[in-house]
Amino acid sequence: MSFLHTRLPAQAARLLAFMLCCQAMLGTFLLAAAEETKVKVQDAVDALASTTAANTPQSIAAAVIFIVIGFLFCFFGYRLFRVTLFLVGFCVAGLLAFAVCTNVAPLDGTDGDDKRRTIYLAVSVAVGFVGGLICMCLWSVGVFLIGALGGVMAALYILALAPEGLIHSGIWRGVFIAVFALVGALLTLKFERPVIIVGTSLSGAFALGLGIDFFAHTNLGTAVSDFLSSRTNYHAETKTYIMLGGIALLAIIGMVVQFRFFTGSFRRGKAVSKH
Repeated sequence: MSFLHTRLPAQAARLLAFMLCCQAMLGTFLLAAAEETKVKVQDAVDALASTTAANTPQSIAAAVIFIVIGFLFCFFGYRLFRVTLFLVGFCVAGLLAFAVCTNVAPLDGTDGDDKRRTIYLAVSVAVGFVGGLICMCLWSVGVFLIGALGGVMAALYILALAPEGLIHSGIWRGVFIAVFALVGALLTLKFERPVIIVGTSLSGAFALGLGIDFFAHTNLGTAVSDFLSSRTNYHAETKTYIMLGGIALLAIIGMVVQFRFFTGSFRRGKAVSKH
Protein backbone atom coordinates (compact mmCIF):
# COMPACT_ATOMS: atom_id res chain seq x y z
CA MET A 1 0.00 0.00 0.00
CA SER A 2 1.47 3.34 -1.02
CA PHE A 3 2.04 6.21 1.39
CA LEU A 4 -0.71 8.31 -0.19
CA HIS A 5 -3.26 5.60 0.52
CA THR A 6 -2.30 5.32 4.19
CA ARG A 7 -4.99 6.48 6.62
CA LEU A 8 -5.41 6.47 10.37
CA PRO A 9 -8.24 4.44 11.86
CA ALA A 10 -11.34 6.56 11.38
CA GLN A 11 -12.01 7.10 15.08
CA ALA A 12 -8.42 8.09 15.82
CA ALA A 13 -8.30 10.47 12.88
CA ARG A 14 -11.61 12.06 13.80
CA LEU A 15 -10.45 12.45 17.40
CA LEU A 16 -7.27 14.15 16.22
CA ALA A 17 -9.26 16.46 13.96
CA PHE A 18 -11.71 17.24 16.76
CA MET A 19 -8.84 18.18 19.07
CA LEU A 20 -7.31 20.40 16.40
CA CYS A 21 -10.65 22.09 15.77
CA CYS A 22 -11.22 22.71 19.50
CA GLN A 23 -7.71 24.10 19.77
CA ALA A 24 -8.39 26.39 16.81
CA MET A 25 -11.63 27.59 18.40
CA LEU A 26 -9.89 28.36 21.71
CA GLY A 27 -7.01 29.97 19.85
CA THR A 28 -9.37 32.21 17.89
CA PHE A 29 -10.91 33.49 21.11
CA LEU A 30 -7.53 34.10 22.72
CA LEU A 31 -6.21 35.81 19.61
CA ALA A 32 -9.19 38.13 19.57
CA ALA A 33 -8.82 38.90 23.28
CA ALA A 34 -5.06 39.51 23.36
CA GLU A 35 -4.15 43.01 22.18
CA GLU A 36 -0.61 42.16 21.10
CA THR A 37 -1.74 39.16 19.10
CA LYS A 38 -4.55 41.15 17.54
CA VAL A 39 -1.92 43.48 16.14
CA LYS A 40 -0.11 40.53 14.57
CA VAL A 41 -3.28 39.14 13.07
CA GLN A 42 -4.18 42.57 11.77
CA ASP A 43 -0.72 42.84 10.18
CA ALA A 44 -1.46 39.63 8.28
CA VAL A 45 -4.87 40.72 7.03
CA ASP A 46 -3.50 44.20 6.22
CA ALA A 47 -0.88 42.52 4.05
CA LEU A 48 -3.56 40.43 2.36
CA ALA A 49 -5.69 43.51 1.79
CA SER A 50 -2.75 45.44 0.33
CA THR A 51 -2.04 42.53 -2.00
CA THR A 52 -5.57 42.78 -3.38
CA ALA A 53 -5.64 46.58 -3.62
CA ALA A 54 -4.02 46.79 -7.06
CA ASN A 55 -3.77 44.49 -10.06
CA THR A 56 -0.18 43.47 -9.48
CA PRO A 57 1.27 40.18 -10.77
CA GLN A 58 0.92 38.79 -7.25
CA SER A 59 -2.75 39.79 -6.97
CA ILE A 60 -3.53 38.38 -10.42
CA ALA A 61 -1.86 35.09 -9.49
CA ALA A 62 -3.81 34.99 -6.22
CA ALA A 63 -7.06 35.76 -8.07
CA VAL A 64 -6.46 32.91 -10.52
CA ILE A 65 -5.77 30.52 -7.62
CA PHE A 66 -8.99 31.56 -5.88
CA ILE A 67 -11.07 31.20 -9.05
CA VAL A 68 -9.67 27.79 -10.03
CA ILE A 69 -9.97 26.36 -6.54
CA GLY A 70 -13.41 27.90 -6.12
CA PHE A 71 -14.69 26.37 -9.37
CA LEU A 72 -13.41 22.89 -8.47
CA PHE A 73 -14.83 23.12 -4.95
CA CYS A 74 -18.21 24.48 -5.98
CA PHE A 75 -19.06 21.99 -8.72
CA PHE A 76 -16.75 18.99 -8.21
CA GLY A 77 -15.92 19.00 -4.50
CA TYR A 78 -17.55 15.61 -3.90
CA ARG A 79 -16.75 14.00 -7.22
CA LEU A 80 -13.04 14.90 -7.10
CA PHE A 81 -12.78 14.04 -3.43
CA ARG A 82 -9.05 13.37 -3.30
CA VAL A 83 -8.39 16.64 -5.13
CA THR A 84 -10.69 18.38 -2.64
CA LEU A 85 -8.73 16.95 0.27
CA PHE A 86 -5.52 18.28 -1.25
CA LEU A 87 -7.03 21.72 -1.87
CA VAL A 88 -8.40 21.99 1.68
CA GLY A 89 -4.98 21.23 3.12
CA PHE A 90 -3.40 23.57 0.58
CA CYS A 91 -5.70 26.47 1.53
CA VAL A 92 -5.44 26.05 5.31
CA ALA A 93 -1.66 25.54 5.36
CA GLY A 94 -1.06 28.25 2.76
CA LEU A 95 -3.07 30.87 4.65
CA LEU A 96 -1.30 30.01 7.90
CA ALA A 97 2.06 30.32 6.15
CA PHE A 98 1.06 33.71 4.77
CA ALA A 99 0.13 34.90 8.27
CA VAL A 100 3.47 33.71 9.65
CA CYS A 101 5.40 35.44 6.86
CA THR A 102 3.66 38.76 7.45
CA ASN A 103 4.38 38.52 11.17
CA VAL A 104 8.07 37.70 10.68
CA ALA A 105 8.65 40.40 8.05
CA PRO A 106 5.66 42.76 7.87
CA LEU A 107 5.00 44.86 4.79
CA ASP A 108 6.09 48.41 5.60
CA GLY A 109 5.09 50.38 2.52
CA THR A 110 8.60 50.55 1.07
CA ASP A 111 9.89 49.52 -2.34
CA GLY A 112 10.79 46.10 -0.95
CA ASP A 113 7.13 45.18 -0.47
CA ASP A 114 6.76 43.81 -4.01
CA LYS A 115 9.66 41.42 -3.46
CA ARG A 116 8.29 40.38 -0.09
CA ARG A 117 4.84 39.72 -1.57
CA THR A 118 6.42 37.47 -4.19
CA ILE A 119 8.33 35.56 -1.50
CA TYR A 120 5.20 35.28 0.65
CA LEU A 121 3.24 33.87 -2.28
CA ALA A 122 5.96 31.33 -3.09
CA VAL A 123 6.30 30.22 0.53
CA SER A 124 2.52 29.98 0.94
CA VAL A 125 2.21 27.81 -2.17
CA ALA A 126 5.06 25.52 -1.04
CA VAL A 127 3.68 25.09 2.48
CA GLY A 128 0.18 24.69 1.09
CA PHE A 129 1.41 21.85 -1.13
CA VAL A 130 2.76 20.01 1.91
CA GLY A 131 -0.51 20.60 3.79
CA GLY A 132 -2.44 19.22 0.85
CA LEU A 133 -0.38 16.02 0.80
CA ILE A 134 -0.95 15.57 4.54
CA CYS A 135 -4.72 15.85 4.14
CA MET A 136 -4.62 13.33 1.28
CA CYS A 137 -2.84 10.88 3.58
CA LEU A 138 -5.04 11.49 6.62
CA TRP A 139 -8.30 11.92 4.75
CA SER A 140 -10.56 11.71 7.81
CA VAL A 141 -8.84 14.84 9.09
CA GLY A 142 -9.35 16.38 5.66
CA VAL A 143 -13.09 15.68 5.84
CA PHE A 144 -13.20 17.39 9.24
CA LEU A 145 -11.42 20.43 7.78
CA ILE A 146 -13.91 20.58 4.88
CA GLY A 147 -16.74 20.91 7.39
CA ALA A 148 -14.83 23.53 9.38
CA LEU A 149 -14.01 25.53 6.23
CA GLY A 150 -17.65 25.47 5.18
CA GLY A 151 -18.61 26.78 8.60
CA VAL A 152 -16.10 29.62 8.36
CA MET A 153 -17.40 30.62 4.93
CA ALA A 154 -20.99 30.56 6.19
CA ALA A 155 -20.02 32.78 9.15
CA LEU A 156 -18.20 35.28 6.93
CA TYR A 157 -21.17 35.41 4.55
CA ILE A 158 -23.63 36.09 7.38
CA LEU A 159 -21.38 38.77 8.86
CA ALA A 160 -21.18 40.51 5.46
CA LEU A 161 -24.96 40.78 5.08
CA ALA A 162 -25.27 43.74 7.46
CA PRO A 163 -24.29 47.12 5.94
CA GLU A 164 -21.53 47.69 8.52
CA GLY A 165 -20.98 44.05 9.43
CA LEU A 166 -23.29 42.04 11.69
CA ILE A 167 -20.94 42.04 14.72
CA HIS A 168 -18.66 44.97 15.48
CA SER A 169 -16.68 43.49 18.37
CA GLY A 170 -13.52 41.72 17.22
CA ILE A 171 -13.78 39.28 20.13
CA TRP A 172 -17.35 38.24 19.39
CA ARG A 173 -16.69 38.06 15.67
CA GLY A 174 -13.90 35.60 16.43
CA VAL A 175 -16.18 33.55 18.66
CA PHE A 176 -18.94 33.62 16.03
CA ILE A 177 -16.61 32.35 13.31
CA ALA A 178 -15.04 29.72 15.57
CA VAL A 179 -18.44 28.34 16.61
CA PHE A 180 -19.52 27.99 12.97
CA ALA A 181 -16.23 26.24 12.16
CA LEU A 182 -16.67 23.81 15.05
CA VAL A 183 -20.30 23.07 14.17
CA GLY A 184 -19.41 22.46 10.53
CA ALA A 185 -16.61 20.10 11.52
CA LEU A 186 -18.75 18.16 13.99
CA LEU A 187 -21.56 17.73 11.47
CA THR A 188 -19.23 15.67 9.28
CA LEU A 189 -19.30 12.97 11.96
CA LYS A 190 -23.00 12.30 11.34
CA PHE A 191 -23.78 13.76 7.90
CA GLU A 192 -20.58 13.26 5.94
CA ARG A 193 -21.83 13.45 2.33
CA PRO A 194 -24.31 16.35 2.78
CA VAL A 195 -21.81 18.42 4.77
CA ILE A 196 -19.05 17.81 2.22
CA ILE A 197 -21.33 18.87 -0.64
CA VAL A 198 -22.74 21.92 1.15
CA GLY A 199 -19.34 22.88 2.55
CA THR A 200 -17.49 22.63 -0.76
CA SER A 201 -20.28 24.39 -2.68
CA LEU A 202 -20.36 27.31 -0.25
CA SER A 203 -16.59 27.52 0.11
CA GLY A 204 -16.12 27.30 -3.65
CA ALA A 205 -18.68 29.99 -4.37
CA PHE A 206 -17.07 32.27 -1.77
CA ALA A 207 -13.60 31.65 -3.21
CA LEU A 208 -14.89 32.45 -6.71
CA GLY A 209 -16.33 35.68 -5.33
CA LEU A 210 -13.01 36.59 -3.72
CA GLY A 211 -11.17 35.86 -6.97
CA ILE A 212 -13.53 38.13 -8.90
CA ASP A 213 -13.26 40.79 -6.19
CA PHE A 214 -9.55 41.19 -7.01
CA PHE A 215 -10.70 42.86 -10.23
CA ALA A 216 -14.24 44.11 -9.47
CA HIS A 217 -13.44 45.60 -6.01
CA THR A 218 -16.85 44.88 -4.49
CA ASN A 219 -15.56 45.18 -0.88
CA LEU A 220 -15.78 41.43 -0.33
CA GLY A 221 -12.03 41.25 0.31
CA THR A 222 -12.36 44.16 2.75
CA ALA A 223 -15.11 42.27 4.55
CA VAL A 224 -12.94 39.18 4.98
CA SER A 225 -9.89 41.15 6.16
CA ASP A 226 -12.01 43.17 8.61
CA PHE A 227 -13.87 40.18 10.00
CA LEU A 228 -10.59 38.36 10.67
CA SER A 229 -9.16 41.35 12.55
CA SER A 230 -10.34 44.08 14.91
CA ARG A 231 -11.04 46.62 12.17
CA THR A 232 -14.45 47.99 11.18
CA ASN A 233 -13.80 49.53 7.76
CA TYR A 234 -16.31 47.33 5.93
CA HIS A 235 -19.25 49.08 4.32
CA ALA A 236 -21.61 47.15 2.06
CA GLU A 237 -22.57 48.86 -1.19
CA THR A 238 -24.92 47.86 -3.99
CA LYS A 239 -22.10 46.05 -5.76
CA THR A 240 -21.32 44.19 -2.53
CA TYR A 241 -24.85 42.81 -2.32
CA ILE A 242 -24.75 41.91 -6.00
CA MET A 243 -21.61 39.89 -5.27
CA LEU A 244 -23.19 38.26 -2.22
CA GLY A 245 -26.25 37.38 -4.29
CA GLY A 246 -24.01 35.86 -6.95
CA ILE A 247 -22.19 33.80 -4.31
CA ALA A 248 -25.50 32.47 -2.97
CA LEU A 249 -26.66 31.58 -6.49
CA LEU A 250 -23.40 29.81 -7.31
CA ALA A 251 -23.51 27.89 -4.03
CA ILE A 252 -27.07 26.71 -4.71
CA ILE A 253 -26.18 25.65 -8.26
CA GLY A 254 -23.12 23.83 -6.95
CA MET A 255 -25.22 21.96 -4.37
CA VAL A 256 -27.82 20.98 -6.96
CA VAL A 257 -25.14 19.71 -9.35
CA GLN A 258 -23.32 17.72 -6.69
CA PHE A 259 -26.42 16.23 -5.03
CA ARG A 260 -27.97 15.39 -8.40
CA PHE A 261 -25.04 13.93 -10.30
CA PHE A 262 -22.47 12.79 -7.75
CA THR A 263 -23.74 10.00 -5.52
CA GLY A 264 -22.09 7.28 -3.49
CA SER A 265 -20.02 7.02 -0.33
CA PHE A 266 -16.34 7.04 0.57
CA ARG A 267 -13.92 4.16 0.67
CA ARG A 268 -10.24 4.87 1.31
CA GLY A 269 -10.71 8.54 0.60
CA LYS A 270 -12.42 8.16 -2.79
CA ALA A 271 -16.03 8.64 -3.83
CA VAL A 272 -17.56 5.31 -4.80
CA SER A 273 -20.63 5.30 -7.02
CA LYS A 274 -23.76 3.42 -5.97
CA HIS A 275 -24.21 2.07 -9.46
